[in-house]
Amino acid sequence: MNLTDISIKNPVLAWMMMACTILFGIITLTRIGISQYPDVDYPNISVSMSWPGASPAAVEREVVTPLEQAIAQVEGVKQITAQARQGSARVTAVFDISRNVDLALQDVQAKVAQAQRQLPQDVPAATVSKSNPDDAPILTIAVSGPFSRQLLADVARYQVQERLQTAAGVGQITLNGYLDRNVRVWLDASRMAEKGVAVTDVLSAIKREHVELPGGQLDAGGRQVNVRLLGEAVDLDTFRRIVVRRTNETPIYLSDVAMVEDGFQDATSLARLDGVPVQALGVLKQRGTNAVAVAEAVRERVGEIQRS
Repeated sequence: MNLTDISIKNPVLAWMMMACTILFGIITLTRIGISQYPDVDYPNISVSMSWPGASPAAVEREVVTPLEQAIAQVEGVKQITAQARQGSARVTAVFDISRNVDLALQDVQAKVAQAQRQLPQDVPAATVSKSNPDDAPILTIAVSGPFSRQLLADVARYQVQERLQTAAGVGQITLNGYLDRNVRVWLDASRMAEKGVAVTDVLSAIKREHVELPGGQLDAGGRQVNVRLLGEAVDLDTFRRIVVRRTNETPIYLSDVAMVEDGFQDATSLARLDGVPVQALGVLKQRGTNAVAVAEAVRERVGEIQRS
């Protein structure tokens, strides 16, 4: 007796089974995650390295080639591709689909650590990671307006990013077109020669007077209080008054031999919206979460930020 015969002879049972199937389907529909790509472990391992100032040819010769030789020794590697750019390199290893990606990641990390000893000393440690489609942003938010670039950068990082980070399902917020603020010191060679100041004097003075150090702990009435020595300049005027050296007990300030201004680090990327430079924020969702629900939560949070 097959299922069809049972259903014909027991219509109530058939209706109950159908109702249960529909009920389970509705429950699953409300709980199942929605994503652009399936939640799987891709058999790809990427190794990223930076070498500031190096040419693509030097990066290929001194960084990419040793990494490729080291990664090729890992079991299960099917293909290796590499990119050498100005100041950076990226090597991607594709493994057999049957290879455990987590174990492959550990093996690659071990080989890269060994190869690191053969690389130039000024090359920072490599970053080894698995390829994951969830690493792509599901939303990109642009911060723009008739304000200075400095103000937009501060708003994007310290207001928008921090508030979006706490939205439900958000895993990470990336900044595109963002430049860290820094203080630029333009040395005047003629004024330095006139006052007998060398470049090393300026560097030593900044390292000596613009510093913050831990001071340990202080026992205050049964409480442990952390102590810090705050020696960093709080504004440009304070920075300009850093004493570079003294001549006959007369201080020579940084402003006497250089122009100090507030600026940004050198731009390596640029984000535009309709041809206008903006501060762009990419929203990455947590793995396994519903992309639609996360996007809706982010839009609600953006509305709250705009109203505040």
